[in-house]
Amino acid sequence: NPYMSGGLIAMPPQLQDGLVEYADGTEATREQMAHDVVTFLTWASEPHMEVRKKMGLMVMIYLLALAGLLYAAYRQVWVIGGVLVAPVFALGRFPSRFDREIDLAPDSFAGNGMRALSDFVGAPMLLFYAAMLHVYAVKIALTGTVPDGRIGPLVLGYGLCLFAVLVGIYPLLAWCRAPTRLLQKVWPFLLPVPATLLFVALGQRLQPFGFFG
Repeated sequence: NPYMSGGLIAMPPQLQDGLVEYADGTEATREQMAHDVVTFLTWASEPHMEVRKKMGLMVMIYLLALAGLLYAAYRQVWVIGGVLVAPVFALGRFPSRFDREIDLAPDSFAGNGMRALSDFVGAPMLLFYAAMLHVYAVKIALTGTVPDGRIGPLVLGYGLCLFAVLVGIYPLLAWCRAPTRLLQKVWPFLLPVPATLLFVALGQRLQPFGFFG
C-alpha cells in the first residue's frame, strides 16, 4: 500500500487461528474458516442449486421413461415399457428424505417444472397424437383396410401417456397454460375414436380363434 508508511495495509488480517469455536470441535484454522466462508457464499449465491439438480434428474428420468414408452408402443412391445421403464421412473420419483413434503406449490421449482413439462411437452404431444389417431381412423374407414398388429400398440401408448399426464398435472391444473387446459377439457371427447380403434384391433386379434364366426 503506497499510502501507508512501510507499505503495509492498515487493516489487520480478518482470519486468525482460533477466531471462532466450532460446536463439533473442529480446529478453527485460517484455512478451515476460509473454506467455510467460501462454501457459505456459494450457497448464498445459489440456494436452490441442489433442488434444481434433483429436479433436473427427475425430468430426465421422466423424459426417458416417456420416450421409452412411446418407442416400445411403436415397436409393438409396449409391455416392456410397463414392465421396465415405469418402475425405473417410479424409483426416480422417490424423495431422498421422507421427513420432508414435496413442495408442489405453483410458484415452487417443482411446480414450475411439472407445469412446463405438461404445457410444452405432454399436452401438445398428446393433442397431436390424438389428431393422428383420428386421421388414421378416417383412412381406415375410407380404404376399408385395417393394418395388422399396428392399431393396438398405438392406442395403448396414447392411453397410458394420457393417463400419466392427467394424473401428474392434476394438483397444478388451475395454474397451467392453454395447452394443458385444452387437453383437460377435450380429452373425454377424444377417447371414442381411439376406443373404437382398440376394439377393432381386439377383434382382429380374436378373429382367427373363431370368436366372430
